[in-house]
Amino acid sequence: MGSYTIAQQPYLNKTFVFDNNNYIHTIIPTDSGYILGGCYRNAITLVDSTANEKWTKSYSFSPLSSWIGDGSPNAIHKTGSGNYIAGGTIQNGIATINKVYLIKYSNTFDTVLTKIILSDVTCDGCLNVINSFINTLGKYILIGADSKDSTGNYFQNKYENGLLLKLDTNGTTINHKLFGSTIDHDWLNTGLQMGNNYYLFGGTYSYASGGVVGFDRLDGWVVKTDLQGNEILSAAFGNPVLSDREFTYALMLPNNRIITGRDKGIAIHSSGFRMYQPWAIILNNDLSVFKEFYFKNTFHQVIHYLTAILNKQ
Repeated sequence: MGSYTIAQQPYLNKTFVFDNNNYIHTIIPTDSGYILGGCYRNAITLVDSTANEKWTKSYSFSPLSSWIGDGSPNAIHKTGSGNYIAGGTIQNGIATINKVYLIKYSNTFDTVLTKIILSDVTCDGCLNVINSFINTLGKYILIGADSKDSTGNYFQNKYENGLLLKLDTNGTTINHKLFGSTIDHDWLNTGLQMGNNYYLFGGTYSYASGGVVGFDRLDGWVVKTDLQGNEILSAAFGNPVLSDREFTYALMLPNNRIITGRDKGIAIHSSGFRMYQPWAIILNNDLSVFKEFYFKNTFHQVIHYLTAILNKQ
């Protein structure tokens, strides 16, 4: 990928307070400036080119907590008709009822459609939608985790599977697909389409060998499917004996490759704290490893660096 030096001096630095416990997860350039997508309370702000706030809109399901994105980048997407869509989660105050929904905005971010897709009334926060994308045919793909199997029965021990929902433009479910095992936690955070396949990224506990009680090794996880969401293959990545962190982003590269990553476990400190190193991994389209990179910077800085590098390609 070559060698690049990326300046770390900010062009500007602004603070926006949407609500308590809110943060920006999506930035969309527009002719008027930038759309900033927040997480909790679904706040969306338009700022001009110097980051002066022009308006803020919030899409709460009062009195219930709701959010889109939950920390994953690029949670809001522009449709071919000029609208915007996102997938989200509604949760009651004691985290025992979750609902996942599709929200569609106009080009001025007024609500066009809000539709509940799935509900979960007994699991403690298991059902959720973390991210979404639009496939090449204009269908909406929502990604997250589900607390029930394909027959509607809850997984034991509040386990969950990775979830893919394929919706039409009215929010009607076309496909509802689950990925993972029934012996531990598996979930998805983001995804993309490359050619005739979806690539889905998240975290898995179920690859830890032997299912030893108390052994909670977490790995980064990738699932490759066809365009109907049928699994073709999957793989876990990380330290073979230590816990890692789940994959939360993915970017397409030339030559049918994808870059993902987050933090890889490197040691357990004598005090018991787990130690990690920011890590990126380039995968071929068969999920074999092409290259790995390690960084001294924080995970979020790594994403900014990788984005800047890719923009130079």
